[in-house]
Amino acid sequence: MIVEFTGISGVGKTVLSNCVINRLSERGVDVVGIHAEHFPLGGLLLRNLTNPTLQHVIFDLLSLVQLVSLPASQRDFLGFSWRMLCRYGESPWVKVNYFRNIIRMVGTDQWLRRRVGPDQLVVVDEGLMHTAHPIFVHLGIVPDLADVLQYASLVSLADCIVYVKAPLDVVVKRTLSRPDPPLTGKSATQLIEFVSLAYSLFDTVFAQKNILEKTLCVQVGEGEEAIHRTCEYIVSHLVENWRLK
Repeated sequence: MIVEFTGISGVGKTVLSNCVINRLSERGVDVVGIHAEHFPLGGLLLRNLTNPTLQHVIFDLLSLVQLVSLPASQRDFLGFSWRMLCRYGESPWVKVNYFRNIIRMVGTDQWLRRRVGPDQLVVVDEGLMHTAHPIFVHLGIVPDLADVLQYASLVSLADCIVYVKAPLDVVVKRTLSRPDPPLTGKSATQLIEFVSLAYSLFDTVFAQKNILEKTLCVQVGEGEEAIHRTCEYIVSHLVENWRLK
């Protein structure tokens, strides 16, 4: 079973997914957590490799290997992604870099689907649904509904998707407090505009029936108490609906 945490940057996905992993482990559930852009095998192969450039090269190569036997639907998804980047990307570097990130996510997803059994539980932080960021959000566009519908029809879905949301002011505050915020050099006004656009796009994507049917939408407030309360809600949902211990 694959559970994916997704949402716009700054909503608290990583903190929340780690909390869920810890609570499930305490209940005796055999659960593993990964980040979709960090290829699972990479942790074994790169344990003693500290050069970040070499790490990225190996991550990319491992992801590309998974594409050799990629299903037709996922090849179509990659083709759609590349067309969107070519249409709206500002520069060749933007197009190639974003597409590289998408390939990593697709490669990791394929690796997991081939190896995760029905009795195994893997929690993915920023899985395939997070490709909405490089395909739409980071390009700064308001996509046509037809593009969103095509995206929703092509993207492979996890068994359960946890769509994490947080109040706009909380997201902006968290983003500005990061040591290396995603929008370095942007004003608070520009950041609010970016977050608002991202929220609108994600809400449109998650309103599509095939995605909505597999989605648990949660709202996270500020502070540890709010995080733990939301964590317990997610854990209860997983235990009740997926017959976990």
